[in-house]
Amino acid sequence: MANYRDHALEGASAIDLVVALYDGIIRFLYAAIAAVGRGDAERGRKLFGVDGIGCAKCHAIDNHSAAVGGPSLAGAAARFTVPYLVESVLAPSRTVSPVFRSTLFVLRDGQTISGLVLGETSGKIELLLPNATRKTIAAAEVEERKLQNLSPMPAGLVKTPDELRDLLAYLLSATK
Repeated sequence: MANYRDHALEGASAIDLVVALYDGIIRFLYAAIAAVGRGDAERGRKLFGVDGIGCAKCHAIDNHSAAVGGPSLAGAAARFTVPYLVESVLAPSRTVSPVFRSTLFVLRDGQTISGLVLGETSGKIELLLPNATRKTIAAAEVEERKLQNLSPMPAGLVKTPDELRDLLAYLLSATK
């Protein structure tokens, strides 16, 4: 089958390739949305945890947990649609609230650092990096800073449709 697809796309235009990719993404999304009811919420809970995909490193799942930089997911079932959650998980930078945008810093030594600003004083800036670690930089070392239209959450954390289905089942059941 893979050979057939390779042969079918051989000589295709860039537009044809984009349409084929878009078609595949849409099928993936609809399959995930349709499968949510069959998801394994317990497996989703493990994926959400710090030893799984690690969502819990940044996101609170209930009103008893503290969100550490990312938006709270408490009450997600009532606050978000399934398509919105799917998009947020798979393409976190597609729609980013201004308070959760990454900031790019260029330091005096030429190093660049990008992350979510968690706190700032006249002497230091605390960042949440895309790998869910914190870093403090001296304000005096910053040569340039630019707010980006990007989420600090990296895309690609969820690897399979089953992981997405299970994660969604957990988010929707744990937050009712």
